[in-house]
Amino acid sequence: MMNAMITRASIGAAAAVGLALAGCGGGQDQPVIDAPTLDAAPPEAITFRLSYQSDVPDSIFVQSGTGAGGQGWLTIHPVGGGPALAILDDCGLCDCASCGSCPVCGQAQPEVTELARGTALDWSWDVRVFERETCSTSNLTCERATFLAPGDYIARFCWSLTSDGVGPNHHVGPLVCADEPLVFPRPAAAPPIEHAECACG
Repeated sequence: MMNAMITRASIGAAAAVGLALAGCGGGQDQPVIDAPTLDAAPPEAITFRLSYQSDVPDSIFVQSGTGAGGQGWLTIHPVGGGPALAILDDCGLCDCASCGSCPVCGQAQPEVTELARGTALDWSWDVRVFERETCSTSNLTCERATFLAPGDYIARFCWSLTSDGVGPNHHVGPLVCADEPLVFPRPAAAPPIEHAECACG
């Protein structure tokens, strides 16, 4: 459903679009906006890209897998502040449409991906947001998917300068984050939303 891949980035292009870091704070309640249901035609997936350039041959590290499943380096927030939207399916919960009769998964493995200078990491999102509810036949928690509601959002990219290793069963160190604007819906065939990090003098 969602695939991450390492791609070779252009040094000139990444340096040209390098953006300043923004804070990682939050604060206010999420705005209430009517979201389209999954009965509607699915929107085009959105690709997010974190690219890295540096004056020296070094790297940054991203949490490309988490114990909850899925990537851990990209979150979506309401532009007015508030908690991150649930953009990843929690396979440990039943879909609310099939409470009590669905398979669930075990804990996933954390994983770290290294981004050397001149490389980039892509992640494609199918624009689904997962809301937690209570099953109608029990008191168990379930999740229901809808498509992202139209509006202004923040795409928050996070990485680290350190990690305890690369690959499965590793974690990144203290996070550095930067925000990029996301206006939804996007034009057809829009380019990836990119944060081009540059450790350049």
